[in-house]
Amino acid sequence: MKLEMAALVGTLCLASAGALADERKEDRTEAIRTKLMGIWVAQDGGKTPAGSTFEVTKDGKFRSVIKVSDTTIIHEGTYKLDGDTITATHKRKDGSQKVRVLKILKLTDEDLTVSDDDEKTTLKKKKSE
Repeated sequence: MKLEMAALVGTLCLASAGALADERKEDRTEAIRTKLMGIWVAQDGGKTPAGSTFEVTKDGKFRSVIKVSDTTIIHEGTYKLDGDTITATHKRKDGSQKVRVLKILKLTDEDLTVSDDDEKTTLKKKKSE
C-alpha cells in the first residue's frame, strides 16, 4: 500500500511539473509575441536589403515589403510562434506555399536578430510616428 501511494504521489508530481513547464513555455511565447508586435526595419549586413520592413501583428499575421532595385516585393501571410521559433507561411504567385522557419537570436524592445539556414537578419523596431 505504501509503495502504491508513493508511486501515485510521484506520478502526480511529474504530471504537475510537466504542466508547469508547458505553462511557463506558453507565458514565454506570449511575452515574445508581445515584443514582436510592430514594424521592424532590416539593417545593413544581411541578405535582406536594408530598409525592407516586416510588420508583425498579434493575430498571427505578417506583412513584408522588400525593395530590390526598382522592384517592390510584398508578402502577406501568417506566422506561428513556438518559444523562440517563428514559422512564417505565405502564398507564392503560383499558388504554392512558402514556409520559412526563423530562430530568434536576439529580441529586445528595439532590436531583433533572426536566423534561418540561409541568412541572419538584424532589424530595428520602427518608432511610432
